[in-house]
Amino acid sequence: MKPVWAIAPYESKYRKLWEIIWQFNRTNKRIAIGWSDLGNVVALDEDQLKEKIKTEFPEKTTREISSIAGQFRYFREIKVGHIILARRGVKQIVGLGVVTKTHYDDPTKAKKANIVDYNYRNCLSVMWKEDFEPRPVPKNVLHQNVVMPVKDPKILKMVEKYFKEESSDLEVSLQNSAIDDIPSAPIGSKVPGRTPTAGSRYQRDEEVRRFVIEQAKGACEYCRELGFVLSDGSHYLEAHHIIALAKQGPDTVENVIALCPSDHREAHYGKKAVAMENEMIEIIKQR
Repeated sequence: MKPVWAIAPYESKYRKLWEIIWQFNRTNKRIAIGWSDLGNVVALDEDQLKEKIKTEFPEKTTREISSIAGQFRYFREIKVGHIILARRGVKQIVGLGVVTKTHYDDPTKAKKANIVDYNYRNCLSVMWKEDFEPRPVPKNVLHQNVVMPVKDPKILKMVEKYFKEESSDLEVSLQNSAIDDIPSAPIGSKVPGRTPTAGSRYQRDEEVRRFVIEQAKGACEYCRELGFVLSDGSHYLEAHHIIALAKQGPDTVENVIALCPSDHREAHYGKKAVAMENEMIEIIKQR
């Protein structure tokens, strides 16, 4: 299972405001962390960040500065595909989602929402599970840190079980969904949601698939080798969702990569599938 992180959308002691902010984050498929006075810190290394914290908050002790910098260190360790638990204080998990975009500065969205005293701007995009029900947290498991890795076996087991139960209606497993990623014939109309079959299969956005394959110009984006030659002289590639739709991966250009058939199958069935996924995420970032 991918790493799991707990993040607090806001301070739980402000109950009414906390609820407004959490609903704002759910609706906008995101979560953000505070210290907005620091501005855009995404590109800063840790030494630069500590210096900026010291400048903006001269009353902070060295220990407090290190603590804040540590929160941002955790924040920047979060990758696409990692799992986020939104928490209310240390006693309740209110949201479960999968990261679809990392570490970006958004200084305007919170302001436009016109929520008093809320301008968090260091963001992650998250595909929140709409059917997730808030649930209590075992005592003394979560702490007050804004961002923290989740290591508690009971919580991890809950998360793993949730994902397994969610995909149990699929007749094929996440890995066997590879067949759905093979590029098809000419683009038809877009039909959202799922197409009924013996079980259920996710319908892909053909525009995204075609764009990614055309942009690759016949070369696998992972190994850089040309695909085999088709009868029309073009090179054959397959479109692969890095974070599968069954795990709430977005059907967007940022989550789809053009692969040769060999790498595509290895990405689903191979021993180094997880390592390949992380490498492909970095490849997409460099496009």
